[in-house]
Amino acid sequence: MKLRYSFLPVILFTALRVAAQDAPTYQVPPKALADLVTAPPTPGFSVDSRGEWVLITQRAANPSIAELAEPELRLAGLRINPATNGPSRQSYITGLKLRKLTAKDEMSVQGMPDKPLITNVQWSPDETKIAFLHSTQDRIMLYVADVATQTAKPVGSRAVNAAYGPAYWWLSDSKTLLVKT
Repeated sequence: MKLRYSFLPVILFTALRVAAQDAPTYQVPPKALADLVTAPPTPGFSVDSRGEWVLITQRAANPSIAELAEPELRLAGLRINPATNGPSRQSYITGLKLRKLTAKDEMSVQGMPDKPLITNVQWSPDETKIAFLHSTQDRIMLYVADVATQTAKPVGSRAVNAAYGPAYWWLSDSKTLLVKT
C-alpha cells in the first residue's frame, strides 16, 4: 500500500503542471508588480572635481526585444556584437543632462543622436567636455559634448572598435582623443 500512495503526489503534480501549460491566454501580472518592473531606473550622477557641474544620466529600464535578439559572437568569455564590433547585451544610457550645482534647472544636452544608446561616458581631464560612445545598428560612434554650451557633436565618421578594453582615451590637453577604430 505504501508504494501506491507514494506515486499519488507525483501524478497530481504532473497533472497540475500539464494543465498550467495549457493556459489559453497570456497571463498579465497585477498592475503593482508590472509598474515595479517597468519603473524607470534611478538616474546616475557624476560631479566634476571643482563641484561646479553635475552630469545626470538616464538609463533604460529594460533592454528591448530587438537588442536581445541581436546576433553575438562568443570569444574567450566575451560577447561581441558582430554588426557594431562592440559588446553585446550592454546596459545603455538613454539621455544626458547637465546642471550647475548652484542652479536648480537641468539642461538637456543638445545635438544628441536620435534614440541614444550611450556607453563609456568620460569627463575630459580639464572637465570642460564629456566624451561618450553611441551605438547604432551597424557601428559605434564617438561623441563629445561641450559642458559650457551643453551641445554634443560626433567626432569624425569612423566606427569605433569597442569589442575589448577601453575604446578611447583623453590626452592631457583635453582637446585630443586617442580612439580605437
